[in-house]
Amino acid sequence: MEVLVKKKKKKSRIAGIMIRLAISLLIFLIVSELMLAIFFPQPTYALLEKRLPKIYQEDDLLPWNLIPNITVTDHSVFNEFKTTMTINEAGFRDDKYEFEIEDDSLRLLCLGDSMTIGLGVEYNETYCYKTGQKIAKETGKRVQVMNAGYASGYTFDSAYLFLREWHDYLKPDFVSYGLYVWNDLEEAQTHRYTYDEEGNLIRIQSNTILINENHQQQYIQANIKYKSLNSIHLFLNKYSNFYVLIKNIFKPTILKHFAANVERNLVYYDNPKNEMHWEYAGTFFKKIDDLCKEKGSEFVIIDIPARHEVDLSRHQTEIIKPYHLEGKDIDIDLPTDRFNEMCNRSEVRCIPAIYEYRRRNDDNDFYFNIDGHINADGHELTAEILSRYLLTQIIQPDDLSGYRVEGPSAMNDLLCENQKTQPYLTACGGWVFGPENIP
Repeated sequence: MEVLVKKKKKKSRIAGIMIRLAISLLIFLIVSELMLAIFFPQPTYALLEKRLPKIYQEDDLLPWNLIPNITVTDHSVFNEFKTTMTINEAGFRDDKYEFEIEDDSLRLLCLGDSMTIGLGVEYNETYCYKTGQKIAKETGKRVQVMNAGYASGYTFDSAYLFLREWHDYLKPDFVSYGLYVWNDLEEAQTHRYTYDEEGNLIRIQSNTILINENHQQQYIQANIKYKSLNSIHLFLNKYSNFYVLIKNIFKPTILKHFAANVERNLVYYDNPKNEMHWEYAGTFFKKIDDLCKEKGSEFVIIDIPARHEVDLSRHQTEIIKPYHLEGKDIDIDLPTDRFNEMCNRSEVRCIPAIYEYRRRNDDNDFYFNIDGHINADGHELTAEILSRYLLTQIIQPDDLSGYRVEGPSAMNDLLCENQKTQPYLTACGGWVFGPENIP
């Protein structure tokens, strides 16, 4: 009898300990959830639904287009910015267009993704707007800027389809594409295409991004391998700050063991898949360039670097450590090398902006600290590089020879030596241009 009493007491003590631990854990989770929600909110799906701009609608041509004639507030998920975004009657983030073309006017069309539309900055701070201002100042001509960022989709294939349909209406003199390698190459691989009977591309749809009922972009959530846990995962992913924080901290491990059919192909790996992505991009950029030549426009690609490519200390904290990578296995400069090779292979004008970004960077000067987009200073620098290229290489190459060498003059001396092997890039005179060499 005494033995049974002792066993019951022992079980009671264990049960009491388990209950206290469960209560303590519950209190910890509740307090953590409240503290995160108040002081460091995570990008839960519920928060994204509140903050992301409601400007998108489904489209019969592209993954989406922008709703015309609306004004919304673009509020950062991490409270880093709060800006006004107005979409004009053509469905672009821009002023009202005047399509009467004057003899002495110039028309610049900017294609691209969130970097081009200018998430995080006001309209008059975007690099597209500022490029037009700088060209107008130097030439004395009226410049009509047309910012089709996100209106042209968000990758190079959708930009091609957009331009094919819109060029005759917009009649641009110059077309720029703002390439963001960090996600453009991979996201283009997630598209599904529709062709007509003659084999012409007539529609692009996304397999990873949908437009929800609130007119917002929404990434399709990855399902858990274990179906019994999937509903819990989706619920926590939408409402729990603590769950999203832990998930992001241990993201590589979670993706490896729990997520279904998830593969991360970093652009810094030198492998056949990476080469295939660049060849695929080059095919579409060549189509855009050929279309522009046929229509009498000049085309140029400006490669806007990612934050961790400019600030190499962030490369360690944002790429190497979070993804548990071996630094020796990846090459931070590989995207730029591949970009340069693609430009020469496709014979398309290109501007790798990374050299000037790195040269001028002090302490993440050109990006938001948490959000990965370029800030107003980043747009200013991008506009300076793009406008200088257009002025010196296309608009007035003979009249502005002195203008070429103003400002910084130490962007990347190595590229000057590579002009024979990379004729569509030029880095002499302090700036990277192409295809013509600067004397």
